[in-house]
Amino acid sequence: MGDDDSGFLVGTLGIAGVGLIGGSVGMAARARGLARQVVGIGRSEERLSLARDLGAVDEFTTDLLEGASRCDMLYLATPVMTIIEQLRQLPLLRGHNCVVTDGGSVKEAIVRAAEALPAEMRFVGGHPMAGSEDAGVEAAREDLFQGATYVLTPTDQSNAPALDLVRRFAEALGSRVVEMSPETHDRIVACTSHLPHIAAGAFLRVAEAAGPGVRDVRAGSFRDLTRVAASPSTLWRDICCANRGPILDALRQFREVLACAEELIAEGTPEEIESWFETGRHLNSGLAAGKEAPE
Repeated sequence: MGDDDSGFLVGTLGIAGVGLIGGSVGMAARARGLARQVVGIGRSEERLSLARDLGAVDEFTTDLLEGASRCDMLYLATPVMTIIEQLRQLPLLRGHNCVVTDGGSVKEAIVRAAEALPAEMRFVGGHPMAGSEDAGVEAAREDLFQGATYVLTPTDQSNAPALDLVRRFAEALGSRVVEMSPETHDRIVACTSHLPHIAAGAFLRVAEAAGPGVRDVRAGSFRDLTRVAASPSTLWRDICCANRGPILDALRQFREVLACAEELIAEGTPEEIESWFETGRHLNSGLAAGKEAPE
C-alpha cells in the first residue's frame, strides 16, 4: 500500500473518533490531498454530521466494522481504553487488507492489544504530540500537526511497508516523526505529558485552599501551569489507568524533588536556593535547544 495512481497516499481513510485529533487528521488529509475519501466513524450521527459540515470527513457511519471494511487505512483517534476495545473488535473483519494506526497517548497497552489483529491488518502505533485543552471537532484545525512531533512506536513484528506509509502520512500532516519503543514512549510521556496534567490539578487544589482572592491575583505562570486542567476528565482517566506504572514512577520522582526543594527553602542558604533555580534555567535552556540533560 502507498501512493495510488491518482497520487493520494491513501485511497479511503477511516477515522474512528472525529474529535480534536481525529477531526484535525481528517481536515489535514482533505486539505492536503492525502486521501481520496475520508470516512468518519463514531457513535453520534449528530456529531458526525457536524464533522462533515466542518470539513473533517466526506461521509460517516456509526458502525465501526462497516466503516473499517471500506478503509485502506484506519486511524483510531478515540480515548485509550476505547482504542483497545476497538482493536479487539477488528479481528471480526478477518480477510480485510488495511493499515491500522492510532493517536493514543499510551502505547504499550495499545500495541499489546493490536497483537491480536490478523496479519492482513498491519498495525503501526502512533502518538501526535499536538492538541489543546479544548475538545471536540469544533476545536479541530487543519494545521494542528504543523511542526509538531509525531511519535511512531514500531516493534519487531511491524510491517515495513505499513510503517513507511504511516511515517509518510504523519510527515505529510506537517509533523516531525521520531521512532521509539512503546515502553520508552510511555516512560517519557509519563514525565512530559501525564505528570504535568496531574500537577495542574494539584496546583488548583492548593490555590483553592488559599481562600478568597485567588481569582484576582492569578499570575501568568499559574495560568500556564493549570491550563491543561481543562482537558476532558475521561481522557485522563483512561491515560492514568493504561499507564499506571510509568506515571507512578514519575510521581515518586516528582515528590522526591519537591521534598528536596522544601528542605532547601527551609534550611538552605540564599546561594544554595539561587543555585537550585539556576540549575532549572540551564535544564530548560538545554531542552529548548533540543539537547539532552547531562547524565
